[in-house]
Amino acid sequence: MIGVLAVTNEFYKLSKEFVNTRDSAEFRQMANQRNPIVRAMGLLCLAQTDWDHSFDLLLSHRQDPEVVFLHQGCLVTRLTVGEFVQRLFVNPHFLDPGIKNGREVRVENPANGSWRLVHVLSTNQS
Repeated sequence: MIGVLAVTNEFYKLSKEFVNTRDSAEFRQMANQRNPIVRAMGLLCLAQTDWDHSFDLLLSHRQDPEVVFLHQGCLVTRLTVGEFVQRLFVNPHFLDPGIKNGREVRVENPANGSWRLVHVLSTNQS
């Protein structure tokens, strides 16, 4: 199960750990695994860390028919890995509750309590 909105489930937490401790070679291996959740994790991490060099790999999964379940608050949505990838194309950080619509947002840095801006590439021109 994959989580989004204000719910930080294990998939989301693990993705943050992977992004900070693993490299794109490992994410590429994950993106080619049989398990659709592992594939989704690899694709998510690649979209967030190595977009320019992973675009073709992400694109190759846009028709992936395997099913995963997206946990959105108290709703659960069934979608394919391909649909998950399409969401990554719109906003690679769509699972992050602090980042909305792929735009800059203010987020609190829990290490020192100060505020910082996180920049995310946006498909929106506003």
